[in-house]
Amino acid sequence: LEDMIDIMNNELDKIDSWFAANRLNVNIDKTKAMILSRKPHSQPLNSLNIRSIPILWEQKMKFLGVLLDVKLNWKDHIQMIASKISKTCGILYRIRNSLNAESLRLLYHSLVHPYITYCNTVWSSTYMSNIRPIILAQKKIIRILSYAKKTDHTQNLFYINKILPVHQVITLSACLFMFKAINGLSDSSNFIANQ
Repeated sequence: LEDMIDIMNNELDKIDSWFAANRLNVNIDKTKAMILSRKPHSQPLNSLNIRSIPILWEQKMKFLGVLLDVKLNWKDHIQMIASKISKTCGILYRIRNSLNAESLRLLYHSLVHPYITYCNTVWSSTYMSNIRPIILAQKKIIRILSYAKKTDHTQNLFYINKILPVHQVITLSACLFMFKAINGLSDSSNFIANQ
């Protein structure tokens, strides 16, 4: 670990020099470090530095809207998504009597669906039990859209509203990703070996 940190410090010096040569500046206050590992580890003895300023070690951080944690179990990110969906429940519940079914479905696709689809090929790699908070939040939304009771089964409600449940959205995203990769329709095709 110490050797790795020494190598990274050398690389950070090169990056800082490149930034300076191109009249750019690294925002050290926003620069954080994280060691990804499923096994617990002791805090590194050496620190990462840019211009002799230490970079803070974090246990979790947000990167492009995705909440990363050191174990990559995605629980914090999934809880964040479920919380955002739950906030939308109240909005939809209050306005559902003022809108028709199509408008409610449009609001669902504007306010909820993006949270379920954004980077789901990454965070859905966790156990289905970890994804359960999103599943429950989506079921609550579908009951609101359908004027159903809290105890009503949702399978038929998803079908009637033409909305895919979370696990089917995840499967669809994975299939689309693989189709594009195999057929050279995305940058990820470089990761697929030619047979």
